[in-house]
Amino acid sequence: MSSITPLVQSVDWVALAPPTVTAAVALVVLVADLFLPAARKPLLGWIATAGLAVSALLLLPRSWAATAAPSASPSTPTCAAMWPTRSRWSSSSWCSAGRC
Repeated sequence: MSSITPLVQSVDWVALAPPTVTAAVALVVLVADLFLPAARKPLLGWIATAGLAVSALLLLPRSWAATAAPSASPSTPTCAAMWPTRSRWSSSSWCSAGRC
């Protein structure tokens, strides 16, 4: 029996949100610049600044998750830290010997 892999891939929307919001706000500002009279154009600077602020705020959950995630203890180095060469032959024998 062959296993069928799903065709739908998961997307990390939290990671895509900041650049997507920045691009969307930039597009709105560029299009609005075409239609607004000159007296109202300073408003576009505030809209762009608000969009960048929202994008910066959307980065916070990502940074909180990175700091809250358990990390390796400094007393137990990773295999890459213990074995300086990146050769697949030497590191695989190193790891297969139970040293990782």
